Amino acid sequence: MLIKVIEKNHSIYFSGLIVFLILIINSFFISNSHSQILTEKEKNPQMPSIFLSYDSQAKRDSRCLGEGGDQVILQLHNNTDNYINVNANWDVTLSPNILDETAFKLPDGTNAKTLKSGSDVELCYEVEGVFNRRSDKRSKKFTPPKREVPACGCSYISDLKQIPYPERVGYWIKPKEFIKFGVPLKFLGKNMKIYTEFNYLWEFENGELRYNEPRHRVYFYYSDMPDYVP
Repeated sequence: MLIKVIEKNHSIYFSGLIVFLILIINSFFISNSHSQILTEKEKNPQMPSIFLSYDSQAKRDSRCLGEGGDQVILQLHNNTDNYINVNANWDVTLSPNILDETAFKLPDGTNAKTLKSGSDVELCYEVEGVFNRRSDKRSKKFTPPKREVPACGCSYISDLKQIPYPERVGYWIKPKEFIKFGVPLKFLGKNMKIYTEFNYLWEFENGELRYNEPRHRVYFYYSDMPDYVP
Protein backbone atom coordinates (compact mmCIF):
# COMPACT_ATOMS: atom_id res chain seq x y z
CA MET A 1 0.00 0.00 0.00
CA LEU A 2 2.83 2.39 0.96
CA ILE A 3 4.64 1.60 -2.31
CA LYS A 4 1.51 2.48 -4.33
CA VAL A 5 1.18 5.82 -2.52
CA ILE A 6 4.86 6.61 -3.22
CA GLU A 7 4.48 5.65 -6.91
CA LYS A 8 1.36 7.83 -7.15
CA ASN A 9 3.13 10.82 -5.59
CA HIS A 10 6.12 10.33 -7.91
CA SER A 11 3.76 10.22 -10.89
CA ILE A 12 2.07 13.45 -9.80
CA TYR A 13 5.47 15.08 -9.21
CA PHE A 14 6.82 14.15 -12.65
CA SER A 15 3.58 15.20 -14.35
CA GLY A 16 3.76 18.57 -12.61
CA LEU A 17 7.42 18.96 -13.56
CA ILE A 18 6.67 18.25 -17.23
CA VAL A 19 3.81 20.77 -17.25
CA PHE A 20 6.09 23.34 -15.59
CA LEU A 21 8.83 22.80 -18.18
CA ILE A 22 6.32 23.10 -21.04
CA LEU A 23 5.07 26.41 -19.63
CA ILE A 24 8.63 27.75 -19.36
CA ILE A 25 9.47 26.71 -22.95
CA ASN A 26 6.24 28.26 -24.29
CA SER A 27 6.89 31.42 -22.33
CA PHE A 28 10.41 31.63 -23.84
CA PHE A 29 9.20 31.27 -27.42
CA ILE A 30 6.33 33.71 -26.93
CA SER A 31 8.67 36.23 -25.35
CA ASN A 32 11.25 35.73 -28.11
CA SER A 33 8.70 36.13 -30.89
CA HIS A 34 7.37 39.26 -29.16
CA SER A 35 10.88 40.64 -29.01
CA GLN A 36 11.36 40.07 -32.74
CA ILE A 37 8.05 41.76 -33.52
CA LEU A 38 8.83 44.80 -31.37
CA THR A 39 12.34 45.31 -32.74
CA GLU A 40 11.44 44.68 -36.37
CA LYS A 41 11.20 47.98 -38.27
CA GLU A 42 8.23 48.59 -40.48
CA LYS A 43 7.45 51.09 -43.18
CA ASN A 44 5.30 54.04 -42.18
CA PRO A 45 2.35 53.83 -44.62
CA GLN A 46 1.42 57.45 -43.88
CA MET A 47 4.73 58.77 -45.25
CA PRO A 48 6.25 58.84 -48.78
CA SER A 49 8.72 56.17 -49.88
CA ILE A 50 11.68 58.59 -49.65
CA PHE A 51 11.31 61.85 -47.76
CA LEU A 52 13.07 64.66 -45.88
CA SER A 53 12.06 65.83 -42.42
CA TYR A 54 13.20 68.53 -39.99
CA ASP A 55 15.59 67.43 -37.24
CA SER A 56 17.08 70.51 -35.53
CA GLN A 57 19.17 73.65 -35.96
CA ALA A 58 22.84 74.22 -35.20
CA LYS A 59 25.75 76.54 -35.90
CA ARG A 60 28.23 74.58 -38.00
CA ASP A 61 31.14 74.98 -40.36
CA SER A 62 30.78 74.03 -44.01
CA ARG A 63 33.26 72.98 -46.67
CA CYS A 64 31.24 75.16 -49.05
CA LEU A 65 32.23 78.82 -49.05
CA GLY A 66 29.65 81.11 -47.48
CA GLU A 67 27.44 78.26 -46.21
CA GLY A 68 28.63 77.86 -42.63
CA GLY A 69 26.89 79.31 -39.58
CA ASP A 70 23.17 78.75 -38.91
CA GLN A 71 22.12 75.46 -40.48
CA VAL A 72 18.96 73.38 -40.57
CA ILE A 73 19.65 69.69 -39.92
CA LEU A 74 17.43 67.49 -42.07
CA GLN A 75 16.77 63.76 -42.00
CA LEU A 76 16.73 61.76 -45.24
CA HIS A 77 14.42 58.77 -44.70
CA ASN A 78 14.42 55.54 -46.68
CA ASN A 79 10.85 54.40 -46.01
CA THR A 80 11.09 51.45 -48.42
CA ASP A 81 12.07 47.77 -48.34
CA ASN A 82 15.13 48.41 -50.54
CA TYR A 83 18.54 50.03 -50.10
CA ILE A 84 19.07 53.48 -51.64
CA ASN A 85 22.35 55.13 -52.61
CA VAL A 86 23.57 58.66 -51.88
CA ASN A 87 26.72 60.65 -52.54
CA ALA A 88 27.82 61.20 -48.93
CA ASN A 89 30.93 62.98 -47.67
CA TRP A 90 32.46 63.54 -44.22
CA ASP A 91 35.66 64.02 -42.27
CA VAL A 92 37.63 60.79 -42.79
CA THR A 93 38.41 60.60 -39.05
CA LEU A 94 34.69 60.14 -38.39
CA SER A 95 34.37 57.06 -40.60
CA PRO A 96 34.19 54.57 -37.67
CA ASN A 97 31.15 56.46 -36.33
CA ILE A 98 29.40 56.69 -39.68
CA LEU A 99 30.12 53.54 -41.67
CA ASP A 100 28.33 50.34 -40.73
CA GLU A 101 30.61 47.36 -40.16
CA THR A 102 27.97 44.87 -41.28
CA ALA A 103 28.95 43.26 -44.59
CA PHE A 104 26.67 44.17 -47.48
CA LYS A 105 26.81 42.81 -51.02
CA LEU A 106 24.93 44.10 -54.02
CA PRO A 107 22.89 41.57 -56.04
CA ASP A 108 25.87 41.18 -58.43
CA GLY A 109 28.15 40.21 -55.50
CA THR A 110 30.03 43.53 -55.28
CA ASN A 111 30.99 44.70 -51.78
CA ALA A 112 29.23 47.91 -50.76
CA LYS A 113 29.35 50.30 -47.80
CA THR A 114 26.32 51.30 -45.76
CA LEU A 115 25.79 54.25 -43.44
CA LYS A 116 24.76 53.76 -39.83
CA SER A 117 21.25 54.92 -39.10
CA GLY A 118 21.20 58.51 -37.88
CA SER A 119 24.70 59.28 -39.19
CA ASP A 120 25.42 62.97 -39.80
CA VAL A 121 27.05 63.35 -43.22
CA GLU A 122 27.41 65.90 -46.01
CA LEU A 123 25.11 65.47 -49.00
CA CYS A 124 24.90 67.51 -52.17
CA TYR A 125 21.89 69.82 -52.30
CA GLU A 126 20.42 72.53 -54.48
CA VAL A 127 18.20 75.47 -53.57
CA GLU A 128 15.31 76.57 -55.78
CA GLY A 129 12.66 79.27 -55.68
CA VAL A 130 8.94 78.61 -55.49
CA PHE A 131 6.44 80.23 -57.89
CA ASN A 132 4.20 82.97 -56.55
CA ARG A 133 0.75 81.75 -57.60
CA ARG A 134 -1.42 84.62 -56.36
CA SER A 135 -4.19 85.30 -58.85
CA ASP A 136 -3.79 89.09 -58.57
CA LYS A 137 -0.12 88.93 -59.53
CA ARG A 138 1.79 87.63 -62.48
CA SER A 139 3.28 84.20 -61.71
CA LYS A 140 6.90 84.72 -60.86
CA LYS A 141 9.48 82.35 -59.44
CA PHE A 142 11.35 83.54 -56.36
CA THR A 143 15.12 83.91 -56.84
CA PRO A 144 17.04 82.25 -53.97
CA PRO A 145 20.51 83.30 -52.75
CA LYS A 146 23.25 82.29 -55.16
CA ARG A 147 25.65 79.55 -54.12
CA GLU A 148 29.30 80.54 -54.28
CA VAL A 149 30.76 77.08 -55.00
CA PRO A 150 29.03 75.22 -57.88
CA ALA A 151 30.93 72.02 -57.04
CA CYS A 152 28.93 71.73 -53.78
CA GLY A 153 25.69 71.29 -55.70
CA CYS A 154 24.00 68.14 -56.96
CA SER A 155 23.74 69.52 -60.50
CA TYR A 156 27.54 69.77 -60.70
CA ILE A 157 27.78 66.04 -59.98
CA SER A 158 24.87 64.84 -62.10
CA ASP A 159 25.09 67.08 -65.18
CA LEU A 160 26.84 64.30 -67.14
CA LYS A 161 25.38 61.04 -68.42
CA GLN A 162 28.23 59.21 -66.70
CA ILE A 163 28.48 60.24 -63.05
CA PRO A 164 32.17 60.70 -62.10
CA TYR A 165 34.01 58.37 -59.72
CA PRO A 166 33.70 58.00 -56.71
CA GLU A 167 30.26 59.65 -56.76
CA ARG A 168 28.87 56.84 -58.91
CA VAL A 169 29.77 54.34 -56.15
CA GLY A 170 28.33 56.31 -53.23
CA TYR A 171 27.05 54.89 -49.93
CA TRP A 172 23.92 52.97 -49.07
CA ILE A 173 21.08 53.68 -46.64
CA LYS A 174 19.37 50.59 -45.28
CA PRO A 175 15.62 50.03 -45.65
CA LYS A 176 13.55 51.95 -43.09
CA GLU A 177 16.61 53.88 -41.84
CA PHE A 178 17.64 57.55 -42.07
CA ILE A 179 20.71 59.79 -42.14
CA LYS A 180 21.21 63.50 -41.37
CA PHE A 181 22.74 66.39 -43.27
CA GLY A 182 22.89 70.17 -42.89
CA VAL A 183 21.60 72.97 -45.12
CA PRO A 184 22.12 76.72 -44.52
CA LEU A 185 19.07 78.30 -42.87
CA LYS A 186 19.17 81.08 -45.48
CA PHE A 187 18.22 78.50 -48.14
CA LEU A 188 14.96 77.62 -46.40
CA GLY A 189 13.44 81.07 -46.07
CA LYS A 190 10.01 81.88 -47.46
CA ASN A 191 9.40 80.82 -51.07
CA MET A 192 12.42 78.48 -51.15
CA LYS A 193 12.93 74.72 -51.28
CA ILE A 194 15.96 72.46 -51.37
CA TYR A 195 16.54 69.01 -52.80
CA THR A 196 19.10 66.26 -52.63
CA GLU A 197 19.52 63.23 -54.89
CA PHE A 198 19.57 59.44 -54.54
CA ASN A 199 19.47 56.25 -56.60
CA TYR A 200 17.89 52.82 -56.30
CA LEU A 201 19.57 49.44 -55.99
CA TRP A 202 18.48 48.17 -59.40
CA GLU A 203 20.23 51.09 -61.14
CA PHE A 204 23.67 49.72 -60.20
CA GLU A 205 25.94 47.21 -61.93
CA ASN A 206 29.38 46.00 -60.79
CA GLY A 207 29.06 48.28 -57.78
CA GLU A 208 28.61 51.47 -59.82
CA LEU A 209 25.70 53.53 -61.07
CA ARG A 210 25.06 52.58 -64.69
CA TYR A 211 25.58 55.02 -67.55
CA ASN A 212 22.70 57.45 -68.14
CA GLU A 213 20.61 56.31 -65.16
CA PRO A 214 18.28 58.99 -63.73
CA ARG A 215 19.05 60.88 -60.53
CA HIS A 216 16.03 60.92 -58.24
CA ARG A 217 15.27 64.04 -56.22
CA VAL A 218 13.61 64.49 -52.85
CA TYR A 219 12.46 67.96 -51.76
CA PHE A 220 12.06 69.88 -48.52
CA TYR A 221 10.01 73.11 -48.71
CA TYR A 222 10.16 76.21 -46.50
CA SER A 223 6.56 75.33 -45.57
CA ASP A 224 7.83 72.03 -44.11
CA MET A 225 9.69 73.92 -41.40
CA PRO A 226 8.07 73.66 -37.95
CA ASP A 227 5.96 76.62 -36.88
CA TYR A 228 8.14 77.23 -33.82
CA VAL A 229 11.24 77.88 -35.96
CA PRO A 230 11.67 81.65 -36.61
